[in-house]
Amino acid sequence: MTPAQARQDTASANSPDAFSCEPDWDQDRCESERRFEAWWQAHSGNWEYWLLSALFDVDLYFAEHVRPLPPPSEAALSQGLEERLGDRTTNLVDAVYSIALRRFQGWAFAIHQDGRVRMVRQRDESALSSDERQMLEDSFPTTFEETVDEIRVAWSFEETDLMSCEGAVAHMLKFPAQTKGAFWSERELPWAPDFVAPRSKDTMLVTADGDGVYVRARSVEDPGAPFRFKGPGFLVYDQHNSGAAYDWAKSMADILEPCLKPSDDMPPWEKLLVAEREGTWKAGD
Repeated sequence: MTPAQARQDTASANSPDAFSCEPDWDQDRCESERRFEAWWQAHSGNWEYWLLSALFDVDLYFAEHVRPLPPPSEAALSQGLEERLGDRTTNLVDAVYSIALRRFQGWAFAIHQDGRVRMVRQRDESALSSDERQMLEDSFPTTFEETVDEIRVAWSFEETDLMSCEGAVAHMLKFPAQTKGAFWSERELPWAPDFVAPRSKDTMLVTADGDGVYVRARSVEDPGAPFRFKGPGFLVYDQHNSGAAYDWAKSMADILEPCLKPSDDMPPWEKLLVAEREGTWKAGD
């Protein structure tokens, strides 16, 4: 079955389970809602897997070699963000921000050891043309390629560097270590002037609502530290609604926003699409 046939099937022949039109809906609204619900029940699991992998796998932002996504599976579809990303990264620090009631919105950034920053964020709806808004309204992806078509319209991949963005370096050095002292030393970040050790205590509040941030950071002095939360080599924070890392990541995103420009590098979703078509993607090919 082609994607077009699949959309036609979900739009007409299939009636989604447990769906009924509200009494105040007209016929067009009823059919529109029925079509969406049929697509959602049949394809949303795969779509979510493709979308989150293409947008929020922050290891792809600076990657120079990318393999295709594994096919969706029950195990993959049931993974949360923590399982999807894992505990380690080649980035110096990265963060993924999500909103509980709008789980397909948010942003993510990755900071390279050389101070470059790349960020994925959703485009403001007011910046979309009427054709783009209509395309998203009519979009019912059933393949990874169609999901990428949707991402190209709705999301941006941008870049800056900490040194050229006012306040970014100072805020970088406030990253909340979970032990006394600084997480990074001046020797590790030679581009950071006037290093001052941060003084902050971490708190953790985990709830089911609100918004959350997943932050990973590594120390280049001890890149092989094997355990989460142990030693200076690697830290992972998973915080919701408050916490030192939560506050740090949201503040960093605010500082970076006016400095960001479209990246010259290939966006992560395009790397994955090339890898899917050709078996791999490598920088410079």
